[in-house]
Amino acid sequence: MGVIKNRHRIYCARKAVPRFAATTVPTVKHSSLNDTEIKRMAEWVYVKALAWDERVRFGGSDEQKRIRSEIIRLEGTVEPPRILHEQWPARGMCLAMCLRRRSRRAGTRRAK
Repeated sequence: MGVIKNRHRIYCARKAVPRFAATTVPTVKHSSLNDTEIKRMAEWVYVKALAWDERVRFGGSDEQKRIRSEIIRLEGTVEPPRILHEQWPARGMCLAMCLRRRSRRAGTRRAK
């Protein structure tokens, strides 16, 4: 223990920190989530889904090229696209993608 003067010319007591304390990370263990945590997680998922949807819809073919180049940069290789870039409109989604999404949604609708 000692006394030092910091850059603001204030004297402070110096105390040695044990070695193991600097390397340990406190862990928090939860057995369940509270309502606030659940709401925050749901909002985050919803916001990410909306951002992705807007990115693809308004980006069109340019956004598809950016996504493909990003995957190639991160992973190295990528499968050829199901729908060629030339078939994508400048803005929005191509007809084949809209029809595929519509057919997927039709299969997941609940009976009333």
